[in-house]
Amino acid sequence: MVHQWTNSIAASKGKILHIPSGVTQARCRPRLNIIRTLAQNNTPRPALLAVLKGWFLPRLLYGAEISSLGSTDLIQQFAPLYHRAVKYISGCFRTSPTDAALVECGVLPLKYLIMQKISNMAGRIIEARITIGLDINKNKQKTVVQSHHQDRPVDPAHQQA
Repeated sequence: MVHQWTNSIAASKGKILHIPSGVTQARCRPRLNIIRTLAQNNTPRPALLAVLKGWFLPRLLYGAEISSLGSTDLIQQFAPLYHRAVKYISGCFRTSPTDAALVECGVLPLKYLIMQKISNMAGRIIEARITIGLDINKNKQKTVVQSHHQDRPVDPAHQQA
């Protein structure tokens, strides 16, 4: 089995993408410690959720669109870190059920967050293809916005001088 190493990410014939778990944990542990410290200092929950969504999750899920949902290894690697952060934010004990902590914080399970990222990426790809198709056929086709603006009469008060 031949491995190609690029920034500690290995691609082999059997697997689409393999990310060593130690790399991810090492990169996310300082952020997780900051979330824990903020949670222990009585930071309001909306602020902690903003830190989770805007600062911790982008680092944790960077490149999740590429690895595909078929890889359960990705979810198994990232779930303990995500669940620990959610338990810090909710104030639950370490032994509390993860689902209870997720409900308490009002966040999605990791599996659905990854599915959401994949869906968003697919939407951007489809939108880019439609835009490219419109650029190629811009004289032949009109978008809905263009036809709406052409059909609507211009208000003289809003015309530029």
